[in-house]
Amino acid sequence: MSEFGRLTKLDPRTGWRYEDADFTPWLGEAENLDLPGKTVGLDLELISREHRVGPYRADLLCRNTDDESLVVIENQFGSSDHKHLGQLLTYAAGLQAATVIWVAPEFTDEHQAAINWLNEHTGDDVRFFALEIELWRIGDSAMAPKFNIAARPNEWVKAGTTARQGDLSPYRSDQQAYWEAFKQHAQDKGSPLFLNSRTYPQGWIVCKPYASPRAISAAAINTKNRSLRAEAYFKGDMAKPIFDWLYEQKATIERQVGSALIWERMNEKTATRIKVEIDDVDWQDETDHERQFDWFLQNVDRLVPVFKPLIASWLAERDED
Repeated sequence: MSEFGRLTKLDPRTGWRYEDADFTPWLGEAENLDLPGKTVGLDLELISREHRVGPYRADLLCRNTDDESLVVIENQFGSSDHKHLGQLLTYAAGLQAATVIWVAPEFTDEHQAAINWLNEHTGDDVRFFALEIELWRIGDSAMAPKFNIAARPNEWVKAGTTARQGDLSPYRSDQQAYWEAFKQHAQDKGSPLFLNSRTYPQGWIVCKPYASPRAISAAAINTKNRSLRAEAYFKGDMAKPIFDWLYEQKATIERQVGSALIWERMNEKTATRIKVEIDDVDWQDETDHERQFDWFLQNVDRLVPVFKPLIASWLAERDED
């Protein structure tokens, strides 16, 4: 007869003594971040830990790689409390996050109800999850973490990108319409770069002309400073090394592009960007859309032919894909 072990549920502090010093750094590792990501149906990529939001710091700021939207994860040990609920709202507002994930060993009925209420009343601009973290062991085996959904949007589905059913806010609808019009403009102009790009209700649209999925080009709007930017954007473990390698060739690259570039190493993030930018632009002014769309196409078209062979060369030297 087969012998069976017994599952033993452990206090999370058995595996991580401190939430801030142990659990949050552990969760930020790519192989561990995949656990809550798969639980909620998102492909998550870390941007930064202890990300500053005014005088506060969000535990983990991530990116949903399906649509490049921002995801905030806030962790706590012990039963859910009002303090962390307030922090979640502060981070969601300050970062304009599309997804907010609250991780704790247990959630009170009141806080589960609060997450459900937020999902019912915040439209499609942001979605909230409550995840319970558990730690299990069979006999003397290694400890195994497990995430359970305690609260989530009512009609959460995963279909290419994950989204909750329901109407977008007027602002998000305008963003979606803007990029759909941009894609049509690109097609009319015969530009192939964005023909296969997906449009989302957010401030940017990406294309992937490079030899690595961790390198993209993007057209983006910034409402706060009324600007447009065209950029090469690098993420993950390649971001800093390739940026530094390219920066050593800055003069040559800018000569090939035909203008000075803005180089943003973003030391606090696991991403870098190289961009051109114009200011004093109202993306909601439909009478100016054709000019804006032409600017995006002209400048992304300037960047891609320069960076594409350089990125391919950098990857080839390191035998990366």
